Amino acid sequence: MNRLLLSERRLDFLLRRLTASVLLLALLLAVVRFAWYPGVHFQLNGTWKFVAILAGVTLTLGPGVTTLIYRREKKGMKFDIAVILVVEILALAIAGATLQERRPAYLVFAVDRFETVTARDVANYPFRYPELAARDGIGPSIVLARFPDDAAERAALKYAIFFEGAPDISLRPDHWYPYQSGANRVVALGRELGVLRAAGEPWSTAVDRWLSSADGREQDYVFLPATGTARDGSIIVERATGRTVGMLDLDPWI
Repeated sequence: MNRLLLSERRLDFLLRRLTASVLLLALLLAVVRFAWYPGVHFQLNGTWKFVAILAGVTLTLGPGVTTLIYRREKKGMKFDIAVILVVEILALAIAGATLQERRPAYLVFAVDRFETVTARDVANYPFRYPELAARDGIGPSIVLARFPDDAAERAALKYAIFFEGAPDISLRPDHWYPYQSGANRVVALGRELGVLRAAGEPWSTAVDRWLSSADGREQDYVFLPATGTARDGSIIVERATGRTVGMLDLDPWI
């Protein structure tokens, strides 16, 4: 009878403890999914693998270990539970800090593509435009990187990048400009959206679905590659304005 009662108590405690862990995890994942890695950034940066491991560890080790040592009458039981909960919260905080550091802080258009730049990869140079350093925390900011106009400066910078290991301009905020200042060049380098549609499945279905949701016409847009940290996607640009209006989890190298 005592064993049966203990099992019932453990099961009840496990359910309550698991609920607490789920709520903590859900709070973190909501920030990760909708603020730091919105849209297809979640897939392009391989975030789901990290999240899957985090969820598995959080939902098994924390509640599991706590339930295993659970004894209502055990002296110091509340202290043991509190310690395990604190450790779990610290682990989630560390995981959150890692995900925050790896988030796509900027989408930098450089040469002929958009490149994902994480917060930790921004090179330690002053921002040419200080306002570009300010971020609202929802998804990456979009900027444009450009080599110097002066031929000698441009040659010197390229030499430093190619032969001396200097950071590329996509990582150097001293060579970043507001995106709209070069949006017309971005449009000129873009490829017809019909190229994606003509590639077959899953490209055609994804493009058609996006066009339907945007209530737009194929000829009104172009696309360019957008490199992620795990794989590359396609970013859609409005032809008339140069604005980036969408991203698709589609291989752009077709």
